[in-house]
Amino acid sequence: MERTDRNIRFFGKDGQDRLRAATVAVVGGGGGLGSHVCQQLAYLGVGEIRPIDYEELDITNLNRYVTAYADDPIPGSRKVDLCERLIKHIDPSIAVWKVHAPLRSAEAFQAIQSADYVFGCLDNEGSRLVLTELCSAYALPYVDLATEIFPGEVPNYGGRVCI
Repeated sequence: MERTDRNIRFFGKDGQDRLRAATVAVVGGGGGLGSHVCQQLAYLGVGEIRPIDYEELDITNLNRYVTAYADDPIPGSRKVDLCERLIKHIDPSIAVWKVHAPLRSAEAFQAIQSADYVFGCLDNEGSRLVLTELCSAYALPYVDLATEIFPGEVPNYGGRVCI
């Protein structure tokens, strides 16, 4: 039985072939939400995943990053490297083009512009606006995801998904 048998039963063979042929950029791909998105894209069998994140692992990340382990060096672990490690553990045949650079860099723009789909897993409105404008300018399918915990006497939490 093929690794993606359940996917094929759901999406059909053509659907699974389309997933395998897809290139997906995940901006904020090393983060709390982005690491989960990259994980699930790998389990789906997407052919190329492009995590874009310029940060390194921090001790406060260890409670939610599926890419991070207790023995990863802090500082010294780039989030995109940890993301690549997870993707390759799930499926070594997936191509990974990691971008350890800010969103507003030529390298990040190139990785995004040449992708088939874009997921934004950003934690600030300025970057979200830049990514929205970029995807709009190049007519790229864009899924904007966000989660947040707002401190207070009674903490509030929320999230959103915009396509």
